[in-house]
Amino acid sequence: MASSAFLPPSSTTATTTNQEQQLKRSSLEPSTITIKTMHFSKIAISLGLLATAASAAPRSFQERSSIVAREIVDLGVTPLSAGELEKREIIDLGVTNDGFEDLDKRGNSNYISSCGSNWMPIEDDKSKSHSGYRTAVEQYCYHVTHSQDGLPTVIGAGQKHAAIVKGGYFLKGDVPAAVDFEIHNKMKDGDHTPNQADCVTYLMKMADSSSKCYGSKNKDTKGGTWQIGSDDVSYHALPMSNST
Repeated sequence: MASSAFLPPSSTTATTTNQEQQLKRSSLEPSTITIKTMHFSKIAISLGLLATAASAAPRSFQERSSIVAREIVDLGVTPLSAGELEKREIIDLGVTNDGFEDLDKRGNSNYISSCGSNWMPIEDDKSKSHSGYRTAVEQYCYHVTHSQDGLPTVIGAGQKHAAIVKGGYFLKGDVPAAVDFEIHNKMKDGDHTPNQADCVTYLMKMADSSSKCYGSKNKDTKGGTWQIGSDDVSYHALPMSNST
């Protein structure tokens, strides 16, 4: 009986110990698997986000590369040059009765009845800030068709409208100039209301390369008179020297 109390541990005890260890390991394995699964899930999510960003980024760059950049060079605000500051002046002589001695009787068609006596460049000389005949015509025709009271200029029968455009205009040889404009209504009955486009057309007839008032060598004009009909209406533009 006494010897039996000191028997060595049996194989049953060893087996029990092994089972307990396996049980502990088996109880830990699910946690490990869960942790690994969560870890790989996070990696997978991160990789998915990176893949989404990577797939979106090339499209964004491709779209931008297809757009041509527009370049804007901003030179800022600078003072006006002396030529740009120079005021263009119109002296409006108004509408007056036209004496019968001024009523030229010409042919029945529209034509240039006479030319002026001073040569004036047709186009502006921007290098000198000089304005030419065309600019003077455009300025006058706008003025006569856009009065200050908002009403068109009406020239009655036997009346004329006169105005002088000056300031910044020059004749041939850089001589300061003014242009004398007149519109004569030679009709016995009926008013004449100038139209801006027609006004420019009539007065630029003297600057046409086929007209007798045109200078082909220097591309200038003497101005002159454009007659509409025989006793209807005439448009006058006469360049002249101006010392003031």
